[in-house]
Amino acid sequence: MDADSNVLKYGKSDRLVWIDALRVMACFGVVSLHVVAPVLNYLFNTRLSLWWTANIVMILIASCVALFVMISGSLFLERPCHKNASGFLLRRVRFFLQIVFWTILYIIIRFVSEPAFSSKQLLADLWRGVPYYHLWFLYMIAGLYLVTPFLCGYVRMVSRPVRTFIIFALFIIASCWFLAGELQPRWQKQSILVLFVPFIPYYLLGYELKKVVSDRKIGWFSLGMFFLSGAILLLTVFLLAGKAGKWGIIHWFFGSFSPFVLLMAICLFYFMYTLNQNRLLTILARLSPLTLGIYVLHPFFIRFLGEVGFPGTLFNPNLAVVLLMITVFSWSALTAWAMIKIPYIRGLVTGSR
Repeated sequence: MDADSNVLKYGKSDRLVWIDALRVMACFGVVSLHVVAPVLNYLFNTRLSLWWTANIVMILIASCVALFVMISGSLFLERPCHKNASGFLLRRVRFFLQIVFWTILYIIIRFVSEPAFSSKQLLADLWRGVPYYHLWFLYMIAGLYLVTPFLCGYVRMVSRPVRTFIIFALFIIASCWFLAGELQPRWQKQSILVLFVPFIPYYLLGYELKKVVSDRKIGWFSLGMFFLSGAILLLTVFLLAGKAGKWGIIHWFFGSFSPFVLLMAICLFYFMYTLNQNRLLTILARLSPLTLGIYVLHPFFIRFLGEVGFPGTLFNPNLAVVLLMITVFSWSALTAWAMIKIPYIRGLVTGSR
């Protein structure tokens, strides 16, 4: 079965159903991550059952950022961008302008809502690429776009075995770097200029996996490995959670450069690659044009729902976490959909291919 023939029509363009469905899943993962992360950060102030619910959710979505990067790499690196680098970058200008707009908006929100937020803090956060906690991803992707023409030339000049070796060598370096940063935070100084660098192996990996022959049996095996890896990760967290001084290691295990997360990202990406088009996949894929809007908007709804106390005490806390994830995602999607319908506004929440 050739998964690349599995396309949907969106206006005048052909889009891969499995890629768009995977993008929506990754977007839901990011929203869920930002909902459950506070629960994980306050173990001793929450119910143990709620903390473990958040752990299970976190493990299932831990690969969401890696998947976003792999999706971008699978789409952009297969194009001959190196032959017309200026044309490729000019088509990304709108994305760069979107980053500027959302950065300014969230900076204004911080000045209005955070009394301690100062110009000095603003400059420090801009240098780190986090004017608001979720915007770092846009700066990171922008960096990958800037080097895409170079990487397009690289994947065409270097043999596949060498490329594979380099991907995992880069991943090992990045993994060790982030582990050292968790153990000794003062060693790791984040800068907006190099945010994208550790994610280059994921960007390249998306391209390589999309070139692998699609096999449904291996795809289902990959899905099984995804859940097995998640179970082992959950057991690892359980064994480390009660020990002093292990929170940095636990955080690293959940991070994008954990070996577990790498394996889970590969397995889920390949599983989706091998799927036939079906109704659920098609429904998910049709939400794909909303993902940028959902991403930039969802902190509004997390903050608003938190301030009004939703969902309150009407639901079991474990169910409430799941309900909050779904509500934030749904409201963000509906708002993004409404914005797309408005001229001059749609450009703020629509991406380019």
